[in-house]
Amino acid sequence: MNLGEARALVRMYINEPKAQTWSDAQLNGIIQEANREVYNRLVSICPQWFASEKQFTWTAMTPKVNIPTKLDSTGTAIGDVRRVLGVFVLQKIGNVNVDNPPYPMIPKTRISDLYEVKFNNYTVVPSIATSYPSNLSASITYSYCLLGPDIYCWPVPQTDLIISLFQIPTVATPTADNNELLVPGRFSNPTQLFDHHELVPLLAAVKAKTAVGDPDNHLSSIYESRMESSRQSLAIDQQIQNPVQVRGVG
Repeated sequence: MNLGEARALVRMYINEPKAQTWSDAQLNGIIQEANREVYNRLVSICPQWFASEKQFTWTAMTPKVNIPTKLDSTGTAIGDVRRVLGVFVLQKIGNVNVDNPPYPMIPKTRISDLYEVKFNNYTVVPSIATSYPSNLSASITYSYCLLGPDIYCWPVPQTDLIISLFQIPTVATPTADNNELLVPGRFSNPTQLFDHHELVPLLAAVKAKTAVGDPDNHLSSIYESRMESSRQSLAIDQQIQNPVQVRGVG
C-alpha cells in the first residue's frame, strides 16, 4: 500500500470522500506519523523483517563513528538506525564467505566497560591472527559501545577496518503518493509485511477523528484488534525462526 492508497482509505474510514475538514497535506502528515508508530510496534515484534547490512570503512586512528552520517561502501549515508544487531570486521568489502569471514566486535553496554581493558592488554584471537598474518589490527578483538547515534571502538584501530553493520533502520517517510508504507531506511529498500499495511490508515483515521473530537466509531478497537492479530501472526513467524529447545534434547 502506498501513501495515495492509504489516504483514500483514511477518507473512507472517517467518511469524508472529498477534502473538506482534512486536506491531502494534513492527512499525509497523520499517515506519516501513523506509519512511524506502526513500524516501531512491528519492529518490537519481528525485528528480523526489517534488518539489513551496511558495510563501511572505519578510518584508522578514529575512536568513534557517527552512524547516520557515515557513508557506506556505495557512497550513501547509512542514515538513522533504530537498533544495532551486530558489528563485524571483514577482510574486504563484499559478501561474507569463506574467503571473507566476519569477525564479531564485542558489544559493551557501558562506555566504562568499553575502556576497562588496558592499552597493552589486547586479546589476540589465534584464528584471526592466522587469517591476517600481515595485518596487526585484525589480530585484535575489538569492542564497541553505542552512545546515541555514535559508535565507539576500543582499541582504536591503527589501520582502516572494513565494518559490516547489521541494523534496523528507521522507517522511510512517505512523501509522494507512490511511496510505499513500512519501508525500512530508504525507498530503494524492499517493502515489508504487505499483509499488515492496513494498520497504518486505520491508526491514521483514529488520530484524525481524535484530533477534531469526533467519536471514532469503534475504529480504535478495530485497530487494536487488527494489531493484536498481526502480533500473534508475526509471533508465530518469529517462533518458527527461533524454535523452542526441548528439554533433554541437544
